[in-house]
Amino acid sequence: MTFEGLNEMSSQTLPTTTAAPPENAPSHLAADEPSWARTIGLLGMMLTVLGLTVVTFNEIYGPRIVSKAWGLAFIALGVTATLFHAVRDRDPQIRRAYAIIGYGLIGLMAIISLVNSRNFLSYGWACALTALCLFLSSCRHETDPVPRRRLLATLGILGVIMVAGGLIGGLTSPGFLLTYGLILTLLGLLYLCAFINQCEPLSDVGHKAGLAIGAVAVFVILYAVLRSVVPSLMKSQPAAFLVPNGLLLMFIGLVYGLVSLGIVSDWKLVVLTRRELGGFFFSPVAYIVMLSMALLGWVAYWIFISVLHLSKGLYEPIVLYYYQLFSPIVVIFVVPAITMRLLAEEKRTGTYEVLMCAPVKESTVVLSKFIAGLIFYMLLWAIWALFLIALRVESGTEFDYRPLLSFYLALALSGAGFISMGLFFSSLSKNQIIAAVLTFIGMWVIFLGGRFFQGFEAVGPMWRSVFKHLSYSDVWDAALHGQVHLREIILQGSFTFFWLFLTMKVLEARRWS
Repeated sequence: MTFEGLNEMSSQTLPTTTAAPPENAPSHLAADEPSWARTIGLLGMMLTVLGLTVVTFNEIYGPRIVSKAWGLAFIALGVTATLFHAVRDRDPQIRRAYAIIGYGLIGLMAIISLVNSRNFLSYGWACALTALCLFLSSCRHETDPVPRRRLLATLGILGVIMVAGGLIGGLTSPGFLLTYGLILTLLGLLYLCAFINQCEPLSDVGHKAGLAIGAVAVFVILYAVLRSVVPSLMKSQPAAFLVPNGLLLMFIGLVYGLVSLGIVSDWKLVVLTRRELGGFFFSPVAYIVMLSMALLGWVAYWIFISVLHLSKGLYEPIVLYYYQLFSPIVVIFVVPAITMRLLAEEKRTGTYEVLMCAPVKESTVVLSKFIAGLIFYMLLWAIWALFLIALRVESGTEFDYRPLLSFYLALALSGAGFISMGLFFSSLSKNQIIAAVLTFIGMWVIFLGGRFFQGFEAVGPMWRSVFKHLSYSDVWDAALHGQVHLREIILQGSFTFFWLFLTMKVLEARRWS
């Protein structure tokens, strides 16, 4: 066989090379579904339905095997789990279903409040607050402009209605402001803040809404001051309007004014304070602390109600027995949780150098973090005040609320000193745990030091008096009896100034080191 024949045979027997299949890259990626969040949401809905069933049967047929208190606990746990799912799930059908549930809660609030106005204090405000959370979670994930505009309009309209109803009712009826008016005005402010937060960044609608809130604040404060000091503007004596309506109106105006300032102002201190407050709520620590405070407040309220039933009445001020139970110990753990991240987190993440290179002074940085921490501190104690609304509704009788005014003033004064001390310890290290431990030790020294040295006769009456004023539990006890002395204000103010001064010196030393 010739060479050419061999080549011909080999060419016939060898298989031909096939072409490669067409490339389909990139491959299709399936969306990551939050299955565990949906499981939690399903459990939350089951608990909510169970709690509603228990509460309904207890209301209609009287006490059952499972009490109303357990039903409310089931509802609270169920709503919390459901809101967690609403925040996590981005599915269009699910988020719009939650928006529909929010509309249903608003309708339920209106119906039960029209049937009996006391139902608003029991369940109506909770329905409105839950609906706000559902609207926010739906609007946050909504990509279709039409449903998003509908949700924004709902937030704005409901906010205006609540604010107008609370203020008009409070200005015309003295007893309305103390209960319904205060809740409506604060709920309306939350709705308006949610509306402004979800507005488009390039739109000036949020800025105009902030200016409108500021105008309402100026009107309310001027009205309260003028009606309190000018007898011709009122039919009774000025003192009768000043406490509590005048003070409540001034408080509402102050809160509205601060919110308006935070929205429309470009002042460096305001901008940094707004940044720090946002940093609290972008961290899970804030929600853990708020949930813990709510649970502790519920336990303190449950024990307080049990004491009221067993003793068949307590002497005024009865709020003394509610706040004295856990609050002196709770604050020892709350302050380190608030302050440990203020400056230590900046150093750990590397944003501290950027902040120090910005055209702001050390005093501005320190004051912004201090103000943000103090606002969050007072917000936590506001949760405890909500339980007293339930006391007013369930008992059906009034109690002496005026000690609350002096007590929350004492809380703010002592809290300013605590937050400034924690801020100083947070400036010493980039480790949050070290900052928290140092603040925790400082809180225990303040709490136990005053009580420990008061019992020693050898220290003398002057030093015993000094240690008594250093013990914040004694200051709180006096405030709950309606006594806030000028020396306490000066002492706590000096305490706050001392720690803030040390913090600024630490920042100045590190800038030049």
